[in-house]
Amino acid sequence: MAYDEHLAARARALLQRQPGYSERTMFGGIAFMLHGHMACGIVKDELMVRVGPAAHDAAVRLPHAREMDFAGRPMRGMLFVAAPALASEGGLHAWLQRAVSFTRTLPPKADRSRPAKAARKAKPKARVAGKRQAAPARKAALRAKAGPKTKPKARARTTPRRKAARRTAGARGR
Repeated sequence: MAYDEHLAARARALLQRQPGYSERTMFGGIAFMLHGHMACGIVKDELMVRVGPAAHDAAVRLPHAREMDFAGRPMRGMLFVAAPALASEGGLHAWLQRAVSFTRTLPPKADRSRPAKAARKAKPKARVAGKRQAAPARKAALRAKAGPKTKPKARARTTPRRKAARRTAGARGR
């Protein structure tokens, strides 16, 4: 278990009524999204809260809150809240409300879904002005004239063990 599932269930129960709610696995835990923006998440047994840069300084001074320093880089506007601050429903609700109120100020993200593969392939290719394109029959004749394609032999990968063996073999020959 990469994150506290009991804490995630408690947060989910409070957040799923919000418009634009979704979940995504992220940071080795779970992130709760509102209209495509991360509002908060659970990493191990801590709540990760997005309070925004303006409220960061005031929120980090609250008990059991610390600046989020994911991968050794501090992230302004993001906090980790330790489990003791989340023991009561009121404490969890207060932190989630901070996250939701900031996330509501952000515009909804545009749909980034890619078009279907068939629709992408159906686009006609533009003809370059001044260049003559070969007819399909001519292309087939050129392919037949060239003969079958053969793959070049794959070179053996040089592994660290092989490199070391070469070095020692070279030292012995001197």
